[in-house]
Amino acid sequence: MASEAAQLRTRDGTLVPVTAEVARRSSSMRALRAGGLFVGGVLLGAAFIPVPGIHLIAPWLIPLLALFIALYVNRIVAMVGTVEGTCPSCDAAMSIDGGPVSDEALWLRCPSCRTPLEFLLEAGDD
Repeated sequence: MASEAAQLRTRDGTLVPVTAEVARRSSSMRALRAGGLFVGGVLLGAAFIPVPGIHLIAPWLIPLLALFIALYVNRIVAMVGTVEGTCPSCDAAMSIDGGPVSDEALWLRCPSCRTPLEFLLEAGDD
């Protein structure tokens, strides 16, 4: 993971610069992972066709679930590791574990004052 500059924003709009370990994923890698998950779900669903009773639900349900999971995995553009900086509310030094970055906001909490902080990452090239 590479260290990148990012920002944390409080609910009232205060911005604080932080550094974060970020592993970006290219669009082709995201599509490859999502496609693999979907194909795996279809193959797993097809494996349940000869099983009595389950054959009525599993061959349709498993690929459908795999499709939704694949769509979610395709939206994740980066994985954030450790975020280090100072809290804009209590000015305490903090080191927070991040999570997946997609088109939804990534919210973190200060370990000292429990203030919710929105993680803002610069857009990267795909």
